[in-house]
Amino acid sequence: MWSEGFTIIGSVYEHARKLWPKSYTTFCDLIEEYNEEMNKLAEKLMSLMLGSLGVTMEDVQWANSSGSCPALQFNSYPACP
Repeated sequence: MWSEGFTIIGSVYEHARKLWPKSYTTFCDLIEEYNEEMNKLAEKLMSLMLGSLGVTMEDVQWANSSGSCPALQFNSYPACP
């Protein structure tokens, strides 16, 4: 494959401590902020899609992200050889 990926599932601190044992807090803070914004976006998109089908968020209790364990996937696509 000509792409590289990095997946974070669960605590970002566990992953970051393995990669950068001495200075991982800045990375973790940024990833947590990114994760919060992505969750807000996902909820908004879910609401819009369900609304277009005539379904409200109250109709689907499973659609909230409070109990979810999302995965963050970061990809790098260098120039194709």
